[in-house]
This record gives sequence, C-alpha cells and structure tokens, in this order.
Amino acid sequence: MTETTVEMTEENNQRPRSPGDTEPHRRQRTKNIATALAIVAFCVLVYFVSIIRMSGG
Repeated sequence: MTETTVEMTEENNQRPRSPGDTEPHRRQRTKNIATALAIVAFCVLVYFVSIIRMSGG
C-alpha cells in the first residue's frame, strides 16, 4: 500500500458522519416508514368502509 492510499483511507475514516449514516439507523428508518405506510393504509381502509356504510351499501 502506498503512503497516499493510507492517507486517503485515514481521511475517509475520520469524516464526520450524519446522524442517519449507520446501518442501525437505516434499519430503524425503514421500519418507521413501513409503520407509517401501514397506518396510512389502515386509515384509508377505515375511511372507505365508513363511506360505504353511510351510503347504505
């Protein structure tokens, strides 16, 4: 390994990370999005069932 490659590698390891940059944060974000979509889907389902029941169907 050349000296330049070692320096570049060390710089990459020391770069500041954003809060959602790690694997556990990505997994948690994915779970949060899935939960939000499930809640929205449930609300839409309840809305349409309510409309159908009020219309006499």
